[in-house]
Amino acid sequence: TGLYAHAPSKYVFDLDGKWMELSGTAGLHTLQQPYGSVVFIIKADGKEVFRSATVRGAKHADYKLNVAGVRKLELLVDNAGNGNGNGWGLWLDPVLGR
Repeated sequence: TGLYAHAPSKYVFDLDGKWMELSGTAGLHTLQQPYGSVVFIIKADGKEVFRSATVRGAKHADYKLNVAGVRKLELLVDNAGNGNGNGWGLWLDPVLGR
């Protein structure tokens, strides 16, 4: 139901301009919630279109973006300034819609 993304990480998708919307939630793996912190970033054709606040504990970051015409989509997870230890990020139920 999601994509595992240990900070720092990047998933890249070729959308070829054929999708309209990207939505979902992002958060930390439950085992790392007491320790880790990450930031979730989405880029569309190289331009940053979403950046979460720092995600710690059981906090989640919801996103819903217009991706009409986007050719290259990037889902990135970065550490939140405390190194990449325990940065077990998860893109939960990401959905592309037309």
